[in-house]
Amino acid sequence: MEPENSPYTLRAAIRRQRWFLLALAGIPVALLFASFGQVPLAGVLLGSECALLGVFRLLLPATCLGGIAVRERKVDASLYFVLAVALIGFALTAPNL
Repeated sequence: MEPENSPYTLRAAIRRQRWFLLALAGIPVALLFASFGQVPLAGVLLGSECALLGVFRLLLPATCLGGIAVRERKVDASLYFVLAVALIGFALTAPNL
């Protein structure tokens, strides 16, 4: 049995990835909206998720971000914000969705 403070337990992994998991919790909601025909709303929700990831990357230290922190802070945050603007822009301007 592994000790309770081991970094290899499921609890430790969830603790390291908690902000990433929190941000990704909205994806099933967006997919639910998309499956009922609300595709523009789903796109806005996904764009909002990317913006939230960008805010997390700007404000929180890399040690508690897990999979969100991949590159430098400015690069990661910029990419998340560009993706958020693109997704929201496409969702709101795409015809016949």
